[in-house]
Amino acid sequence: MRISVIIPTKNRREDLLVTLRSIIQQSRPPEEVVIIDQSQESCKEEILKLFEDSSNKSGLIYIWDKDIKGPVAARVLGFKKSSGEIVFFLDDDITLERDAVENLLCTYDTNPVLGGIGGVSTDMAGKNLLWLIAKSLFTCGPFSLKKDGWFFTAWIPHYFHNRLTTPYPSRWLLGGIMSFKRNVVEEIRFDSQLTGHVFIGDIDFTFRASERYNLVIDPRVKGFHRGGMVALYNRKGDHEKRVSGEWYFFGKHIKKNPLNNLFFAWRLFGSLLVALAISLRYGSLDPLRGFLNGMRIGAAQYRKLFGRSFCEKNL
Repeated sequence: MRISVIIPTKNRREDLLVTLRSIIQQSRPPEEVVIIDQSQESCKEEILKLFEDSSNKSGLIYIWDKDIKGPVAARVLGFKKSSGEIVFFLDDDITLERDAVENLLCTYDTNPVLGGIGGVSTDMAGKNLLWLIAKSLFTCGPFSLKKDGWFFTAWIPHYFHNRLTTPYPSRWLLGGIMSFKRNVVEEIRFDSQLTGHVFIGDIDFTFRASERYNLVIDPRVKGFHRGGMVALYNRKGDHEKRVSGEWYFFGKHIKKNPLNNLFFAWRLFGSLLVALAISLRYGSLDPLRGFLNGMRIGAAQYRKLFGRSFCEKNL
């Protein structure tokens, strides 16, 4: 099967070059690498030289467009420009292990019923287990709602990737290292309402894909995430989009009943605690302001798109 790697990037030239080196060094290189660059300046010449100096024969498509808004729009454009039967969406700060692409294709070959395969972020194994469990309490709350699309155990294959040997079923694939068969992306499509959002686009897409196709996380498809999520959360705009995106996801996907409504309030409370903790850690009110703005924008969007306010739906 032909595979296309699609990489959205913005103002992270050095990160992008490190990621591309890990692709060039694959034991089984992809047929095609598609880069959608939203940076202020083009780095086409450096990328061309990197590929020319290597023995890798992957085709290269480089598109530089500062007007593209966010990773969702970049992935959509990258998909349109790609030609592979398998499309592998990769963030610009992921270093793939040398056999990642080879293992990915092997899993597709041996499991033809799969619609999508996610890789594992190996850096998660170094995180504090108690912190991950605490975060999961606010991802799922004290309720078991995985069937409704909330992903209590999604971090398990990432944390225990060295102990797992078989693909792990999941409704959520990590957006920075996820792949799908071409027909799945053509059918499901990314939600244009989430253009500009950083975090929720991949959750929305994989949740909808999982309703029709089998998705797994493959512990043999490994990538190290060099970026820091705390650094992202420290930015007001990213935190705002994350919280407003949660409102949109809840309104669009989750069945409204008292238990789910209580869970959603619990989840927002967890997001508030994260914003407070990061504000205290960095001595900046930006994360907290981002949370409050996200609540305001999300609630307004919820009312506009889904008819009534959250409070009215609970009366």
